[in-house]
Amino acid sequence: QIESTKSIIKSLQSPYPSGVLISAGTGSGKTLGFYIGALCKIATNIVDQSSNHSWTQCLAIYPRIELLKDQFAEIYKEARKLDQFLTNKSCRKIIIAPLFGDIPTSSYSFKSKDYSPPWRQKSDGYLCPFLKCPKQGCGGDLLWTKGDINLDIEKLTCQKCNNTIDNTQVIFTRQTMRKTPPDILFTTTEMLNQNLSEARFRKLFGIVKTRFKPQMILLDEVHTYNSAHGAQVAFLIRRLRELIKSKITFVGLSATLMDGARFFSRLINNEEHWINLITPKTIDLEMKGAEYLVALKGDPVSKSALLSTTIQTNILLSRMIDNQHNSSSKGFYGQKVFAFTDDMDVTNRLYHSILDSEGRNDFGQEVAGKNNLASLRRPDHGVSRNKAGQNWLIPERIQGNLKNKKRISRVSSQDPGLDKDVDVVVATSSLEVGVDDPNVGAVIQHKSPRNMASFLQRKGRGGRSKYMRPWT
Repeated sequence: QIESTKSIIKSLQSPYPSGVLISAGTGSGKTLGFYIGALCKIATNIVDQSSNHSWTQCLAIYPRIELLKDQFAEIYKEARKLDQFLTNKSCRKIIIAPLFGDIPTSSYSFKSKDYSPPWRQKSDGYLCPFLKCPKQGCGGDLLWTKGDINLDIEKLTCQKCNNTIDNTQVIFTRQTMRKTPPDILFTTTEMLNQNLSEARFRKLFGIVKTRFKPQMILLDEVHTYNSAHGAQVAFLIRRLRELIKSKITFVGLSATLMDGARFFSRLINNEEHWINLITPKTIDLEMKGAEYLVALKGDPVSKSALLSTTIQTNILLSRMIDNQHNSSSKGFYGQKVFAFTDDMDVTNRLYHSILDSEGRNDFGQEVAGKNNLASLRRPDHGVSRNKAGQNWLIPERIQGNLKNKKRISRVSSQDPGLDKDVDVVVATSSLEVGVDDPNVGAVIQHKSPRNMASFLQRKGRGGRSKYMRPWT
């Protein structure tokens, strides 16, 4: 992070277009390696400007919406650390904004009877889909109340602690962010491609004739920009550079690139010698913890589908890690399982099969009188089964009771949004990059992933704490 911050600041001061690629393992802090320098530069520009004028100083572009949401919450907290400094200088706070499919046009979107709002409705308002209450120890749902909507006041209120977030910190309607752009705009490649030619979005993307243009563009998980999709993103970046017409510092983040500098130079259309590659040196690394990797094969002789092997693996593995309500290992082992597949049909089948195995219906609700399959295992079985390693006394001791039914959710293009309060998440590739959930202690990969980078990224979702010992 120190080397990255130095490199980014040096690049911002240079008159030449340049790039910085931060390449390190999953969970190594690459994101802050960019944002520490970026937030400091943004705060400096606000002080130098000495006015309340705001403009898009940084574009943060993400390949997945779930990754965008996860990083948005993290950077909101980091930006707030500079509030006191800016207040002492009689300056406004750093403003950030997300732009993706669920961001409404304006408060009118929620008042119109002919329009279905993109946010989940509650009795007294609408739930924010991209941010939870950032107050220490809270994490409650943020609500745009109907009272504020009717008064056209853009403010989110926590249902737990009544903490509020207004548009001096976060802008969450398209109309407002087009009128007064944020300092950092979080968006996706798809959203940028859709709206780059729209005249009303030009100011938001920094396509203006004034000197207030973006100075930094962040490209997270750059390894995902390969093959035909990568070529399209490369053309999109060239279009953006041509429209902005100013010197930009590009910063890329990735855990899985072999020839990183060359790849990044081609992506952003810059000379390779102007790309500074930041990677950890051997002396920077500390050996911590361990990870367990187990390869399982289905048994074709028994004529059972490989999917049943994955389901049974989940039944056992979700009970060989900590209970969410009673962590006996104090974080040494995790509390949650991520189960990945590469096929949408298999994802759906696996999701509903795991629900059934946990005694739940298709809506995730417990079915009265229906036991989960784990409860059928007998912990007090004979010596022969003990010798065969089939001892269910261990998971019973860890979980307290094998009859407890695990909570299941699914993350895919059908139902995006990671529910933090579940035990098992069945997911497609939409969850494989950048999502930082410190409770994931086990990752199940159903069949071989399509490429090695996907496997490494998925494996990296577990064991985000350096003291944890994750399973794959």
